[in-house]
Amino acid sequence: MITLQDKRLAISLGGIVLILLLAGLYSASVHVRKDSSTPAPVEESKKTAIGFVSKDNALEEIKDSLNELPKSTINGNVYALAWRKEQKYIDDQHLYQPAAILIFKAQGSDQVVVWESEEEISNNGVPRFQDIDTDGVDEVVWEGDLSVSGRTNAFYVYKYESDTFKRISPLQDETNESFLVTALVGEANLTYMKDLDGDGTQEIVVGTSANGKPALTAYKYDSIKYYLWMENLDPINSN
Repeated sequence: MITLQDKRLAISLGGIVLILLLAGLYSASVHVRKDSSTPAPVEESKKTAIGFVSKDNALEEIKDSLNELPKSTINGNVYALAWRKEQKYIDDQHLYQPAAILIFKAQGSDQVVVWESEEEISNNGVPRFQDIDTDGVDEVVWEGDLSVSGRTNAFYVYKYESDTFKRISPLQDETNESFLVTALVGEANLTYMKDLDGDGTQEIVVGTSANGKPALTAYKYDSIKYYLWMENLDPINSN
């Protein structure tokens, strides 16, 4: 004969089994959601610029590579960033063509080059979009090695201006129009971009070392150009 106590025990055990089943189903659903999740898409401006052999080559290949290029929207226009590789030989002649930054913009169904840099840039660096002064408009920053040793770091910075980009970083010799080389070049581990004073704008530190002692100089952006701001920085406070 089944007693009232037996019925209560059966109901209690049934409740425990139901709770365990529900907990297992919830755990399985969470596991499935985790396994089926996809990585977050890469932000357009954070993608890595692609290097092309030539401008003509870039215009042809960008049709298949456009989705891979970094992009920035400025004044309603979408600009894509790439670069042309350094060429040692052109048309079987010993002609030198430095690397260059290329900016593309949609024109109808095609992409056209709206800007190309003129400065001495090497294959040992990649341009990027970066908002250096937190005003909501990206600048173009090239960072890389200009030497054959692989031990230097250099910067070129360009600001958007009327559908083109204007260099705002200083040159070693501003009067030499045929050989444009940035003044922002130093040893690789001592030359970098950083907001030193916390004002939301990136300074550029250029460093060299002599007899094991670093010599650091900082350049600051004043909304027009980078200028020499501080010399003989303390390496500890500038890192």
